[in-house]
Amino acid sequence: MRLLPGLPASQRHRAIAIACIAAAQLWLALLWFLYWGHGIARALIVLCVLLGLVLLRFAQSAVSDTGFRTMPRAIAWGIALAVLLDVALMAATDLHSWRTGHIPMDEGQTTWRAARLLWQGNNPYAQGALVDFVAFLHRASVRTRIGLAQNEPKASLKAQLKDYDSSLSPQLERKLLPLPPSPTVEQRREVSITGYKYGPVILLMTSVFAPLERPAAVLWLNGMACLGLYATLWAILRRVGSRDMALAGIAMIALLLDRHVTRDYINRSGTDVYSLLFGALGVLAFLKNKPGLAAASTAFSVACKLFPGMGFVPILAAFRSPKPVVIFLGVLAALYVPWAVWDAPGLFYNVFGWSLLMGSTPSSWQHWANPSVVLAARSLLLVAIAAVWLYFLVHRRRLFWTLAVSNTLLLLAGATFSNNYVPWASIWIVVAIVEAFSQEHDKRGGLRDETGGSGAFIAPERAFAGTGTGKIISYSRRILRLIDAFQYFLLARTNN
Repeated sequence: MRLLPGLPASQRHRAIAIACIAAAQLWLALLWFLYWGHGIARALIVLCVLLGLVLLRFAQSAVSDTGFRTMPRAIAWGIALAVLLDVALMAATDLHSWRTGHIPMDEGQTTWRAARLLWQGNNPYAQGALVDFVAFLHRASVRTRIGLAQNEPKASLKAQLKDYDSSLSPQLERKLLPLPPSPTVEQRREVSITGYKYGPVILLMTSVFAPLERPAAVLWLNGMACLGLYATLWAILRRVGSRDMALAGIAMIALLLDRHVTRDYINRSGTDVYSLLFGALGVLAFLKNKPGLAAASTAFSVACKLFPGMGFVPILAAFRSPKPVVIFLGVLAALYVPWAVWDAPGLFYNVFGWSLLMGSTPSSWQHWANPSVVLAARSLLLVAIAAVWLYFLVHRRRLFWTLAVSNTLLLLAGATFSNNYVPWASIWIVVAIVEAFSQEHDKRGGLRDETGGSGAFIAPERAFAGTGTGKIISYSRRILRLIDAFQYFLLARTNN
């Protein structure tokens, strides 16, 4: 049974794709209404999205010669209007911050504070650095228990933090966060987790503007990064949706109007946008078969924020040689090693260790579940992420479906689930829908290589020929072919 039987194939597939995009974005919008304290409901919302992506895997595109090869004028005007709305929102937000000196959202506030400290010659990752006020207040009871602080009311602490934020006085910093001459292991840990939590790329970019003493610079940088992300996504959509530019254009409008992006990355100061920008640049470089650029961009993504940056790293395994991995590790080392030399324990605890100490939040399902259930579920989710990437590396198709599914699984695997994490998956869900409904199928029924035949891939069993890894990949390929055969059987039954 076919949906919309009265329409030509191209129009029918485009209409279904548009409906899928609208449904995904409207469904994810429920997360705005179900936030703090609704971790179970939020997990169910994401699970429904995951189910939709599984169904999307069975989608077939229209006949190859029926789409719009050029952009319809009405859709081009729609893109221009959406861009104008985003730029207007950016201008209004920046102007308000310029007048008031206020940075909405704690991520931008900590970034500005860290940039000011760095400009003064202090290490915002160091042990004893007071940068992250949320972490400082969250761990107040622990510091009191181990003798690092008196049991003060939270209102009093907030007042002192406000004074410190305006002056960055070292004396007030030591009063709020004393450094014992012979600290215990617990005390050393506690004074090492109130520094800057994000990567050095964001810090260095922001510190350039610290001498201006204008907090609005943080929001301006965020807005520019968001516009850069949009430009990169459009370049990706033009390649993926080249057979139907009307669908690609409508998908771009959906991305430009995605409230999760505009609110958290333009209207507020979510730092995820930097990691997504460099990750998307890495994906674009991958499509163009530029391994060096893909590796460097991925390294910058990780050096902005550990996640979602690490979600792009598996792409590097699809290239012909170890060159991109070597470049990735080299760039990552160049960005992180100087800070490790300056203060290794502080860097480790702030960037890598804090996520292990902070625990779960009520916006995540894990806050409400039994710890043994959480451990088992997280293990299964990580195995599922690995399996999805293995499928891509073996079959060499559906890259954006892989990115959408793996990042959706990552949202479920995290102990915290803020709304600014949603674009980790939502932007790739939109591209995956375009990918499913606009690319050509090869003779086996799979989508053609995303590199357009550029040869960016090498068969994994050839790369590891004669090794145990090669045998595992060979057996995995056979299993996945059986899964494909079952999939095509289902598709044939559906079409009949």
